[in-house]
Amino acid sequence: MLKLISLLLVLGLCGKTLAQESKKPILEWCLDELPPRHYFENGIAKGPLVDLMQRLATQADFELRFSPPTPPSRCLLKMKTGKTDLMTGLLFSAERAAYIKMLPFGEAKSASAFIRKDTVFPDPNNFIAGATLVLLQDRVYPAHVMQTLNAQARVIYAPTMEAALAMLWHGDADILLGPQHITEFEISKNPRYQQAVVLSPKQLENRERTVSYLGISRASPHADLAEKIQAVLKQMEQQQLPDLYSTPAMTQPTVINQPMQ
Repeated sequence: MLKLISLLLVLGLCGKTLAQESKKPILEWCLDELPPRHYFENGIAKGPLVDLMQRLATQADFELRFSPPTPPSRCLLKMKTGKTDLMTGLLFSAERAAYIKMLPFGEAKSASAFIRKDTVFPDPNNFIAGATLVLLQDRVYPAHVMQTLNAQARVIYAPTMEAALAMLWHGDADILLGPQHITEFEISKNPRYQQAVVLSPKQLENRERTVSYLGISRASPHADLAEKIQAVLKQMEQQQLPDLYSTPAMTQPTVINQPMQ
């Protein structure tokens, strides 16, 4: 009888150990709403980027969890302290790389030009020459883009996307330069901008590919997964990632059923 009890105890301990070893690490993805890429419906994250991140989690063998809708600026603060694990759609900067492991993950259209429909440029061969361009203070712009702008145009800054769109609409700026998907989403939320502001048919010369990064917090308890995640990302890119810019922004923002964090 004692032998049987001992055997059962050993088997129980082995089973508990195996269960602990097989438990996947849980990583939180900090994200805001950005339809149609990712949005929340009844508190559930949906969209093509969500599907892509779920695929990454399956192949890299971790469990993906989602933050409530959280502004990017707050997500970055949480990444500094390891209170969240992952962010997507980041552009590289030395400041960010100090607290985030930056993993290349597709291409970004971070410096897309938006204009008023009635805009007429004096020089059709160089639409930024002498123009006033409004940029966003909290956004990272590629160095080669800034070099071109500073040499040929007047650059001003707006604290928010709403302020930048207002400056463009009122004629205080000729061109708004911002992330394409984010700018299109903000335009879709305001009828007056929908009628007046469009993606410019002329864009800055794409001399260098602008890389989009997936970031994992260096303070995350799972930061050591970065190498494994990077390997899976490379495999996914070889299999061709979907074009997340191909679907136009939703005309109405999704109702958020969770409080802002």
